[in-house]
Amino acid sequence: MPIGARRIPPDQRRLRSHCHGVLALLRAERAVYGLLIDWLELNRGIVLAVGVWSLAGMATGLTRGLGGLVVCRAVLGLAEAGGIPAAGKAIRRHLHPEERALGNALNQIAVSLGLVAAPPLATWLAVSYGWRVAFIATGALGCFGFHSGCGPGPGVSSKRAT
Repeated sequence: MPIGARRIPPDQRRLRSHCHGVLALLRAERAVYGLLIDWLELNRGIVLAVGVWSLAGMATGLTRGLGGLVVCRAVLGLAEAGGIPAAGKAIRRHLHPEERALGNALNQIAVSLGLVAAPPLATWLAVSYGWRVAFIATGALGCFGFHSGCGPGPGVSSKRAT
């Protein structure tokens, strides 16, 4: 037993091992989503990931008990895993080799901005209108993106970059 482990109460050790298990599952889920996106093709895979994520987010705001909340949050976490492999594949497919580093950088900036902007927005929604509205509103935003992302965007070629 590690030196510090003796000081951690048994309940906290169990919680820590559960957290490590969940993190390992989420890491593995990205690989599964990578295979799914390869099988479904990029656009359908992204639409599926965003659609399931959005619906799970909205369903979270409609739950009435702990069991429903846990299921919705688990589905939301699993659907969220599709973003990383999908972004990598989109960058590889649509950008020329000399543009890919910038494409990756811009993707990471967008992810970081989302991580910074989402908590204050969700907090404001939850304080102003209730926690359920915060989930329903963010899920609805995802559905808007889901709807607008069903086809290639303006200027997006269906041809692959070489």
